[in-house]
Amino acid sequence: MPLLILLLSIGWSVHAGAQEITFSSDCYTGTFTLAASVNGRNQFVDDDGDPNTNPSLRIAYNPSAARWEVQDVNDPSSVFYATEENSFFPNPPDSESATWSGMSGCTGTATLTGTGTQSTAGEGDACAGEGGDDDNDGICNDNDQCPGFDDNLDPDGDGIASGCDPSPAVFDGVSVASACFGSSSPLNFVRTGMDTTGRYVYTDGPRNLEIAFNPASGEWELRDRDSVSAQVYYSNPLPSTPNPPATVLQEWTTGICSDPATVSGSRSQTVVPEITCPTATVELFVEEDCLTSFPDLITTVTTNLENATITQSTPAGTAVSPSVGMQVTLVAEDSGGNRATCSVTVVVRDTLAPVLACRRDTIYLNAEGVAEFAIGDLATVTADNCPPDEVIPNPTRFYTREDTGLITSVEVRTDTAGNSASCTVELVVLDTTSTTANRYWRTPDDPLLQVFPNPNPGRFMVLHPAATVLQIHDATGRRVWSVPGPTGPGPERQTEVSVSLPPGIYLLTALGAERGWHKWFTINHRP
Repeated sequence: MPLLILLLSIGWSVHAGAQEITFSSDCYTGTFTLAASVNGRNQFVDDDGDPNTNPSLRIAYNPSAARWEVQDVNDPSSVFYATEENSFFPNPPDSESATWSGMSGCTGTATLTGTGTQSTAGEGDACAGEGGDDDNDGICNDNDQCPGFDDNLDPDGDGIASGCDPSPAVFDGVSVASACFGSSSPLNFVRTGMDTTGRYVYTDGPRNLEIAFNPASGEWELRDRDSVSAQVYYSNPLPSTPNPPATVLQEWTTGICSDPATVSGSRSQTVVPEITCPTATVELFVEEDCLTSFPDLITTVTTNLENATITQSTPAGTAVSPSVGMQVTLVAEDSGGNRATCSVTVVVRDTLAPVLACRRDTIYLNAEGVAEFAIGDLATVTADNCPPDEVIPNPTRFYTREDTGLITSVEVRTDTAGNSASCTVELVVLDTTSTTANRYWRTPDDPLLQVFPNPNPGRFMVLHPAATVLQIHDATGRRVWSVPGPTGPGPERQTEVSVSLPPGIYLLTALGAERGWHKWFTINHRP
């Protein structure tokens, strides 16, 4: 539907003060109060007596036209009354000193009186207190936006003086074309400020419209200005920053206007970052310290902007430990703060098996023919790059005379990552108190195991069966010596033994896979 611009009647009330102007005309009647001093001249705004509403009209000097005007506060180009050319300062002339003629639908002349008017033009330089006016454009140096050029020359109407406008013939703002605005289409919006989110606000003063971001809805809106419940003509869900999105980037949704709108212009956002991450899972492997350095994933992504800044949630070089699966977010951001994200799945693995050491030991059955032992204790994890979550004790079991002899067990240790190591432990179960042990042991006078000389000083020769393990035990059954491993093959072997043991009676054992031999001998003094 066409946008209807209605000129609403305004209620007025008198506001007391030292600088006031009483205004009377066919269009408006009311009081203007001093608001500011700009370019050596005072400006006055209407006061309706309501502190919750903003002023709508302003009496100000227009340097480009060299005259005083009654303007729309939001759009100084909308003028309802104006004088002929004059140089009155710092206050406007009263209606006895100058004629205030109606324009823009207001007819006749206006009457101005009060302490905010003057009857003489004033003498001296109006810009003397504001740095002068070197370029003679009526804009004092302290306020000059385009020094050396006429700030009032703006042929493309974008609010940028042509002397400082890189494109003086091109409107620098946001244009909105829609059948909803009838013959006024396209509407041109100029940049008038920035909101608290860091986004610009664009205004069409004559129609009291603005394009601004609504933090509550997270959308850009084309809406009424200065309204308690602003009507939204169009909205856009893309929260681009700092400018509103152009239609080529994101279509605008209709509001109270049902006709589609085309948003364009040099200040509209035409591109935002896009980023694509690889879909394959990235595998990392920890080292001996159970850590690995996180890689730079930025090189694996693609983006549509050459100058986009790309960051990753876990920075490159970060030391990471094993993880089943972690999501790493990569962000592409342009200079305006627009962002796009994607994610990569990263798995950190431990593939190093623990180091396992296996030992050999001997246990002796008690008088009842029983001994308790955890054979798993003979296997020890001597090193693992990643410490276990918890250490589980090895189970114990009872050994009886049925178990006498050499027992082997393949022990497996698996770390928390599933890496395994194995080795074989050996346990000799001895029974020296029961005759049933003879099933394994030969008698002491078995000629296959001989010690000579006997007694000896700790240095002696042993004649023994081949492929056996030699061990010496003291009178309490404690093993005090053994060879590193089984002796070599053959029917029998001869081994020289040299030990440093205190005098006493000792038991020599020769342990085979199927049977064992033992012999008591005496050490009578140290060698």
